Amino acid sequence: MINTKVVNKKLNEFDKIEYLLKNAFPKVEQMSTTYLLIMSKRKTINFLAFYDDDLFIGFSYFIKTKDMIFITYIAINDEIRSKGYGSKILTYLKENNPTLPISLNVEMLDDNASNKEQRIKRVVFYERNGFKLLKNTVSNGKDTFSIMSTKEPLDIKAYQKALKQYSFGLYAPKVN
Repeated sequence: MINTKVVNKKLNEFDKIEYLLKNAFPKVEQMSTTYLLIMSKRKTINFLAFYDDDLFIGFSYFIKTKDMIFITYIAINDEIRSKGYGSKILTYLKENNPTLPISLNVEMLDDNASNKEQRIKRVVFYERNGFKLLKNTVSNGKDTFSIMSTKEPLDIKAYQKALKQYSFGLYAPKVN
């Protein structure tokens, strides 16, 4: 049975979460765990470790507003990856928030990318779990990402509001 614990430095698996954060995401997408822990004090931000009974399966970091959930990170323990646990975490989020669409950003599909196969696998995984690759993209000024969501069309204002809340109103993403 899937259960959760709020992530903090005292959590037994905190070192594993730091490892996953540094190794499961491109450098441009990585944030320090100190920053994530500080931000998770806000009521709209959730930093959760996921377990199958007592087995640590991974973590998710997401913003939850009244209009949507925006997943910043979802990562699965290397030792048990590809055993359906990513899908179980997404199912948990959907079942516990049945009225909210869920959105996330992924690296754009690019035939010339050095991690082309990884990008494709990621998109296919999310599509298998009810997400759609939207025509919308988001840019942080340096990099552009594709947006995936469980609801189409994307409510751009709700999406921008979620990201703004995450950054104390300092980040206004450019959505195309």
